[in-house]
Amino acid sequence: MDTILSKNFEFTTNFFENAITKSKLFHSYLLTGNNNIAKYAFALNIARILNCTGNKSENCECLNCKWIRTNSHPAVMTFSPIDFTHVNDKGQSKENITIAQARFIKEELSKTSTYHRVLIILDAIEGKEATSEYEELKKFNISPPIQVNTPEENRIWAPKSLKINIFSSDTANTLLKTIEEPFDRITFFFLANSKEDMLQTIVSRCQCVNIPSYPNLPNNFSIIEKITKNYPPKDDLTSLLIVEHIKKISQEFDMPLVKILEELENFYWKNLPNDLKNSRHYRGIVTFLNKLEKAKKQLESYVNTDSVLENLFLK
Repeated sequence: MDTILSKNFEFTTNFFENAITKSKLFHSYLLTGNNNIAKYAFALNIARILNCTGNKSENCECLNCKWIRTNSHPAVMTFSPIDFTHVNDKGQSKENITIAQARFIKEELSKTSTYHRVLIILDAIEGKEATSEYEELKKFNISPPIQVNTPEENRIWAPKSLKINIFSSDTANTLLKTIEEPFDRITFFFLANSKEDMLQTIVSRCQCVNIPSYPNLPNNFSIIEKITKNYPPKDDLTSLLIVEHIKKISQEFDMPLVKILEELENFYWKNLPNDLKNSRHYRGIVTFLNKLEKAKKQLESYVNTDSVLENLFLK
């Protein structure tokens, strides 16, 4: 995987690398979060690893890796209102992903291929308004998608997140049928800010993976140090201080509360073996880990934030 992704998104990188290694990659993913560049970089890096005929390193010089870096691989396709527009009427860009594009996807996937085909579906911008995001994209050694029939050597392009109105009902239905009946060695990636920005019929067919808009916490977990030092809380006042500290971290680092709870889980899982000698403490940590998992599910179900955190930390 790309060094920048591995360094800044360690857990997401490990998640996908394990899925690939163990042949447990899902056929369709919804990548959520505000970091559009990272989401697109993950999709292309996964496509590169799946099709690499070399050593799978980020510097591999096999033909497939070279193709994917230049975004010109015949089996790795990016679809947006401004990409793959040659299949539209008169080849024009539209404001949404068209039924013609959806039918083209279905037709392409019905053909046999020796490659692992990857389809990335997103919104996009190009020209001056894409300049800053385009510069970020270049840091990942990724080129913009090449326009079929109208290649541009210096195309300034950047990915954007999908919105629910980008699909007409006909387009959505055609895509849905394609996802429901996946062929072998095909992976879809949909890029959106959140599950609410996608049609629920598509969300239900995808595995959702959040790509944070911030780097990993430091390996020493210094940002959550106050939480781990004060747990288990000695009284209700300490519990409320922990809750306030978590909310402060969320605001300062633009970090979803679910992610903070995940970091707490990671900390305690890493330190769990050291607590085996103290069986009482060990049982307490296991109980807390179970409570963390329940709290994450409640947050994802839109249960009131304060209620979730207070139930988690108050005795």
